[in-house]
Formats: sequence, C-alpha cells, structure tokens
Amino acid sequence: MKQPSVFNQPLKDGDREDRTVGCRHTNPDTCGKHSIEKICAFVREDNMCLAPPLSWKKQYKKLAALVNNEASPPADGALTDGKSADGKSADGESGDEARL
Repeated sequence: MKQPSVFNQPLKDGDREDRTVGCRHTNPDTCGKHSIEKICAFVREDNMCLAPPLSWKKQYKKLAALVNNEASPPADGALTDGKSADGKSADGESGDEARL
C-alpha cells in the first residue's frame, strides 16, 4: 500500500536522521525490514522505525532546515515580502518612491 505524502510530512518529535516516528517509506510493503520485530514501526510498541529509507537522512536535513527557518525570524528584520516591519524594502524605500 503506497503512502506518497508521508515522506514529506513535517518532522515529528522523536524523528532523527537514523530513525523516524512511524513509517516514512512511500511503499512500506517493499521495505526489507517490514514487520521485523524491534525494527519496524508497524510492530514496535513505540511506533519507531529503526530502518528508514536510505534517502531519509537527506530528507531529514531538508525538513529540519524548514523548521529552523520558520522558527527564527530573519536577522535583518525583513518580513517574507521583502519589507521590514516599518514597510520599507531592503533598500530603504517604501515602494511608493520606486514607482514614481
């Protein structure tokens, strides 16, 4: 049974580079560790997968970077639209001057 979106879901408390909370395989039926005691999330009491996909390390780093970027505001005070809290762009103009 395919579960295509699970690999891209946000990190959960307990996810690490070497293990995941729940199964992150997009097609768990093809996992060589499926249903193996003490390894597979489907049969472990704590729901931890100790054999995530080989691509998980890279995906974990991507998801962790997203979490870190959302958690900390930009150092220069710029908002996501490129303007700071006072409404000025990075070059100090409010935008109205640039249109003139």
